[in-house]
Amino acid sequence: MIQNKINFAILSTNYGRSAIRVLKLWEEKKLPDNVNIEVVVYQNLPSGAAEYADNLGIKTVRVNKEDFKTREAFEQKLLDVMTENKIDYIFLLAFSYLIKHDLLKQYADRIINIHPSLLPAFKGHKAIQQAMEYGVAYSGITTHFIDMHMDKGKIIAQLPIRFFKNDTFEDIDKRYMENSDQILLETFNEIVNG
Repeated sequence: MIQNKINFAILSTNYGRSAIRVLKLWEEKKLPDNVNIEVVVYQNLPSGAAEYADNLGIKTVRVNKEDFKTREAFEQKLLDVMTENKIDYIFLLAFSYLIKHDLLKQYADRIINIHPSLLPAFKGHKAIQQAMEYGVAYSGITTHFIDMHMDKGKIIAQLPIRFFKNDTFEDIDKRYMENSDQILLETFNEIVNG
Protein backbone atom coordinates (compact mmCIF):
# COMPACT_ATOMS: atom_id res chain seq x y z
CA MET A 1 0.00 0.00 0.00
CA ILE A 2 1.41 3.41 -1.01
CA GLN A 3 1.24 6.01 1.74
CA ASN A 4 -0.15 9.45 0.99
CA LYS A 5 2.44 12.06 0.15
CA ILE A 6 3.20 14.59 2.91
CA ASN A 7 4.29 17.97 1.56
CA PHE A 8 6.92 19.87 3.51
CA ALA A 9 8.10 23.44 3.13
CA ILE A 10 11.51 24.49 4.39
CA LEU A 11 11.93 28.06 5.66
CA SER A 12 15.44 29.45 6.05
CA THR A 13 16.72 32.97 6.69
CA ASN A 14 20.41 32.99 5.80
CA TYR A 15 22.70 30.54 3.96
CA GLY A 16 20.83 27.45 5.15
CA ARG A 17 23.31 24.74 6.25
CA SER A 18 20.64 22.74 8.09
CA ALA A 19 18.24 23.13 5.18
CA ILE A 20 20.92 21.75 2.85
CA ARG A 21 21.31 18.74 5.18
CA VAL A 22 17.57 18.00 4.84
CA LEU A 23 17.73 18.41 1.05
CA LYS A 24 20.68 15.99 0.88
CA LEU A 25 18.79 13.43 2.97
CA TRP A 26 15.82 13.79 0.62
CA GLU A 27 18.06 13.54 -2.46
CA GLU A 28 19.73 10.39 -1.05
CA LYS A 29 16.25 8.89 -0.37
CA LYS A 30 16.97 8.56 3.34
CA LEU A 31 13.79 10.32 4.43
CA PRO A 32 10.54 8.31 4.68
CA ASP A 33 9.14 7.47 1.22
CA ASN A 34 6.07 9.66 1.60
CA VAL A 35 8.02 12.82 2.54
CA ASN A 36 8.04 15.35 -0.27
CA ILE A 37 10.06 18.57 -0.06
CA GLU A 38 7.70 20.76 -2.06
CA VAL A 39 9.18 24.25 -1.64
CA VAL A 40 12.13 26.05 -0.05
CA VAL A 41 11.34 29.58 1.14
CA TYR A 42 14.36 31.75 1.80
CA GLN A 43 15.01 35.37 2.73
CA ASN A 44 18.60 36.49 2.40
CA LEU A 45 21.12 36.18 -0.40
CA PRO A 46 23.22 34.22 -0.99
CA SER A 47 21.09 31.19 -0.08
CA GLY A 48 22.89 27.88 -0.37
CA ALA A 49 19.61 26.13 0.43
CA ALA A 50 17.83 27.80 -2.49
CA GLU A 51 20.69 27.01 -4.84
CA TYR A 52 20.75 23.37 -3.75
CA ALA A 53 16.96 23.09 -4.09
CA ASP A 54 17.08 24.67 -7.58
CA ASN A 55 19.61 22.03 -8.64
CA LEU A 56 17.23 19.31 -7.43
CA GLY A 57 14.27 20.83 -9.27
CA ILE A 58 12.54 21.83 -6.04
CA LYS A 59 10.57 25.07 -6.16
CA THR A 60 12.17 28.04 -4.39
CA VAL A 61 10.50 31.29 -3.34
CA ARG A 62 12.19 34.35 -1.88
CA VAL A 63 10.12 36.13 0.78
CA ASN A 64 12.15 38.94 2.32
CA LYS A 65 10.75 40.39 5.56
CA GLU A 66 12.26 43.77 4.68
CA ASP A 67 9.82 44.01 1.74
CA PHE A 68 6.80 44.15 4.09
CA LYS A 69 5.62 47.00 6.30
CA THR A 70 4.29 44.73 9.05
CA ARG A 71 5.00 41.30 10.49
CA GLU A 72 1.38 40.38 9.74
CA ALA A 73 1.86 41.16 6.03
CA PHE A 74 5.08 39.13 5.98
CA GLU A 75 3.38 36.14 7.59
CA GLN A 76 0.38 36.46 5.27
CA LYS A 77 2.74 36.15 2.28
CA LEU A 78 4.30 33.05 3.85
CA LEU A 79 0.81 31.62 4.42
CA ASP A 80 -0.09 32.33 0.79
CA VAL A 81 2.98 30.39 -0.36
CA MET A 82 2.05 27.47 1.93
CA THR A 83 -1.54 27.42 0.63
CA GLU A 84 -0.51 27.66 -3.04
CA ASN A 85 1.84 24.69 -2.62
CA LYS A 86 -0.56 22.56 -0.53
CA ILE A 87 1.92 22.33 2.35
CA ASP A 88 1.19 19.92 5.20
CA TYR A 89 4.16 20.73 7.46
CA ILE A 90 6.61 23.62 7.71
CA PHE A 91 10.18 23.04 8.89
CA LEU A 92 12.02 26.11 10.20
CA LEU A 93 15.75 25.56 9.66
CA ALA A 94 17.70 28.56 10.95
CA PHE A 95 14.66 30.77 10.49
CA SER A 96 15.23 34.01 12.41
CA TYR A 97 11.70 35.25 13.11
CA LEU A 98 9.15 34.28 15.74
CA ILE A 99 5.91 33.30 13.99
CA LYS A 100 2.83 34.59 15.82
CA HIS A 101 -0.12 35.35 13.58
CA ASP A 102 -2.35 33.60 11.02
CA LEU A 103 0.43 31.30 9.84
CA LEU A 104 0.73 29.84 13.35
CA LYS A 105 -3.06 29.52 13.65
CA GLN A 106 -3.43 27.78 10.27
CA TYR A 107 -0.50 25.45 10.93
CA ALA A 108 -0.95 24.76 14.65
CA ASP A 109 1.13 21.71 15.62
CA ARG A 110 2.50 21.55 12.07
CA ILE A 111 5.42 24.01 12.24
CA ILE A 112 8.68 22.40 13.33
CA ASN A 113 11.77 24.23 14.57
CA ILE A 114 15.32 23.02 15.16
CA HIS A 115 17.22 24.60 18.04
CA PRO A 116 20.86 24.12 19.10
CA SER A 117 20.30 23.22 22.77
CA LEU A 118 18.52 20.65 24.88
CA LEU A 119 15.39 22.69 25.52
CA PRO A 120 14.19 24.05 27.86
CA ALA A 121 17.80 25.09 28.52
CA PHE A 122 19.42 27.94 26.54
CA LYS A 123 16.47 29.33 24.63
CA GLY A 124 16.76 32.07 22.03
CA HIS A 125 19.74 33.31 20.08
CA LYS A 126 23.35 32.14 20.49
CA ALA A 127 22.35 28.98 22.37
CA ILE A 128 25.73 27.30 21.80
CA GLN A 129 27.56 30.34 23.15
CA GLN A 130 25.18 30.42 26.15
CA ALA A 131 25.98 26.77 26.90
CA MET A 132 29.73 27.37 26.54
CA GLU A 133 29.60 30.36 28.92
CA TYR A 134 27.64 28.31 31.44
CA GLY A 135 30.30 25.57 31.28
CA VAL A 136 28.06 22.58 30.58
CA ALA A 137 29.44 19.14 29.80
CA TYR A 138 26.53 18.46 27.43
CA SER A 139 24.11 20.50 25.41
CA GLY A 140 22.53 19.33 22.20
CA ILE A 141 19.91 19.72 19.51
CA THR A 142 16.13 19.81 19.89
CA THR A 143 13.36 19.69 17.32
CA HIS A 144 9.95 20.88 18.49
CA PHE A 145 6.62 22.20 17.32
CA ILE A 146 6.41 25.95 17.75
CA ASP A 147 3.81 27.86 19.71
CA MET A 148 3.39 31.53 20.70
CA HIS A 149 6.46 31.44 22.95
CA MET A 150 10.08 31.28 21.85
CA ASP A 151 11.53 27.74 21.95
CA LYS A 152 8.75 26.43 24.20
CA GLY A 153 6.57 24.15 22.04
CA LYS A 154 6.12 20.38 22.31
CA ILE A 155 9.43 18.53 21.87
CA ILE A 156 9.71 16.04 19.00
CA ALA A 157 13.29 14.79 19.38
CA GLN A 158 16.50 15.61 21.25
CA LEU A 159 20.13 14.67 20.74
CA PRO A 160 22.87 15.36 23.32
CA ILE A 161 26.20 16.79 22.15
CA ARG A 162 29.34 16.52 24.34
CA PHE A 163 31.21 19.69 25.22
CA PHE A 164 34.90 19.38 26.12
CA LYS A 165 36.92 21.77 28.26
CA ASN A 166 39.09 23.26 25.51
CA ASP A 167 36.45 23.31 22.77
CA THR A 168 36.22 26.36 20.58
CA PHE A 169 32.88 27.42 19.11
CA GLU A 170 34.08 26.00 15.76
CA ASP A 171 34.79 22.59 17.39
CA ILE A 172 31.29 22.43 18.84
CA ASP A 173 29.62 23.77 15.70
CA LYS A 174 31.34 21.04 13.66
CA ARG A 175 30.12 18.39 16.11
CA TYR A 176 26.57 19.73 15.80
CA MET A 177 26.67 19.53 12.00
CA GLU A 178 28.17 16.03 12.06
CA ASN A 179 25.28 14.84 14.24
CA SER A 180 22.45 16.79 12.64
CA ASP A 181 21.41 14.05 10.19
CA GLN A 182 20.52 11.75 13.08
CA ILE A 183 18.03 14.12 14.68
CA LEU A 184 16.63 15.26 11.34
CA LEU A 185 15.88 11.66 10.36
CA GLU A 186 14.33 10.95 13.75
CA THR A 187 12.16 14.05 13.46
CA PHE A 188 10.80 13.19 10.02
CA ASN A 189 10.09 9.63 11.14
CA GLU A 190 8.28 10.84 14.26
CA ILE A 191 6.09 13.16 12.20
CA VAL A 192 5.30 10.61 9.49
CA ASN A 193 4.50 7.92 12.06
CA GLY A 194 2.24 10.25 14.02
